[in-house]
Amino acid sequence: MECPSCKLISPPNAIRCDCGYNFTSGKLEASSLSKPPISKLRFLGCNIALGVGVLSLIGGVAGISKGGTGDGGFAGLLIILGALAYRSRKKVFLGLVSSSKTRRLVEMAFLSVILCLVLLQNNVLAKIYQDPVPNLAYTGVSFEHQRAVVAR
Repeated sequence: MECPSCKLISPPNAIRCDCGYNFTSGKLEASSLSKPPISKLRFLGCNIALGVGVLSLIGGVAGISKGGTGDGGFAGLLIILGALAYRSRKKVFLGLVSSSKTRRLVEMAFLSVILCLVLLQNNVLAKIYQDPVPNLAYTGVSFEHQRAVVAR
């Protein structure tokens, strides 16, 4: 038999359709299919990155106070800004919040700050040559994320 609500073909002896239509009462009720559970871990990566960023920032500040260079604090700031921009974009992608001009501008601002901080370092070319992964990774991720923000 065909469901008048969703047009799904059900067995002749079916009492309810998968969409929730009750054939005996002729009313649409709650669906018998459960929605897939939303994982509580969907922002686990962002939370870990924020934690690492905060710890790195604290370590860098503590290092400066002891006469160090504070490179860890610099990396921590970049990680925090990147994680916040990524989390914001992911919320839009998952449909948890709507995309707005303000949200996109804040994301672009965070990513622009990351690019500026990486590219305006002292001896940036020497740092990229000596240790290319962090500097190029921050820059590459920022460019790709900005492209995704502009494309939506």
